[in-house]
Amino acid sequence: MARRTTIVLIVYYYNINAQKIILVFCVVEYNTAKNLMKQKSFTGRRVAELRHIIGKSQSQFAAMIGVSIHTIISVENGRNRLTPKLARRIQIATGANLLKSSKGKILEVEGKEFTGKSFEEWRSKFGSDENSVMGRFEEIKFWIEVFFRAAARPGVGGNRDRFPAVYISLIDWLYETNKAFKLDQEIETISQEMSHQVLHMVYSYEELCKYEDLTKQVANQLEMKPEDLLKKLEQHRRGLKQNEDVFLCADLEFKKAWIPKNEGFICGLAICKVKKLLSKPKYEFKICPIHGPKWHRPTRLARS
Repeated sequence: MARRTTIVLIVYYYNINAQKIILVFCVVEYNTAKNLMKQKSFTGRRVAELRHIIGKSQSQFAAMIGVSIHTIISVENGRNRLTPKLARRIQIATGANLLKSSKGKILEVEGKEFTGKSFEEWRSKFGSDENSVMGRFEEIKFWIEVFFRAAARPGVGGNRDRFPAVYISLIDWLYETNKAFKLDQEIETISQEMSHQVLHMVYSYEELCKYEDLTKQVANQLEMKPEDLLKKLEQHRRGLKQNEDVFLCADLEFKKAWIPKNEGFICGLAICKVKKLLSKPKYEFKICPIHGPKWHRPTRLARS
């Protein structure tokens, strides 16, 4: 749909009797579809020009600002317009303000002409090495604590119910950021490096038969094939009494897992693919009664 621009000109005129007469002139200008297409093409060329200045391909540029390559292509060829949201993301990543220009030149955030050096200086403010990242983390960690504590205190009318929404808003942002910038693999690698812990776990034969993925993960840590683990359990089940069952009791290595849920909880645990703390498998099969008031599931590994 064509947009309309209205220009209003107000002229004040006083007659002989000192009475004020206001003359209003309205000029209405319609932007035709052709003009809108020219605007899209113009902004698209500026996006392409910015890419060339910083030396990025379309795919690299898309990954840097957290959008798909199709988004960049559609803007550059004029099929879609450069939205304020997309322009903001580009500005954050590059330091270039594509919504303003001077004599057709792309500008920095500060208003100077944007160059390759401008990009280097902008990126140097943040850095991409581990030391720079941890420095930025220490800065933002303080403010996350401040915001959480502020949300937990009574506000207008003594309202203390703001913290859940603030917390889940942060989780939603983390989830959307992970999705936009495709961080899954890196998150998995770093969590493997950081958060190993050993837990004493107990699994029933029924659990391991029902959950195939769980059986694979447990068997991997015990350095055996899943089918061999189930066979060992079956062997120990032979000759069981009616009210007995066999359980696998094992020390397993876990790590923190990125498990966002609708409730906003992300503190999950997952069995590690690669062990760092356990030099060799530690497990046994334990027979326990499963009925009656004295029955309890075994909770600790009994070592021989």
